[in-house]
Amino acid sequence: MEEIVNLLSEDFKYVKHEISGDRMMIWMKSAKKGVICLY
Repeated sequence: MEEIVNLLSEDFKYVKHEISGDRMMIWMKSAKKGVICLY
């Protein structure tokens, strides 16, 4: 699983994963503290 997590953008932080049959779900959250609104 670590190999897959290393492929993710640095903008995301790994939370957890779950494997069920032939499906894998990965939970992530933003690693950024805030965002800039342009509107």
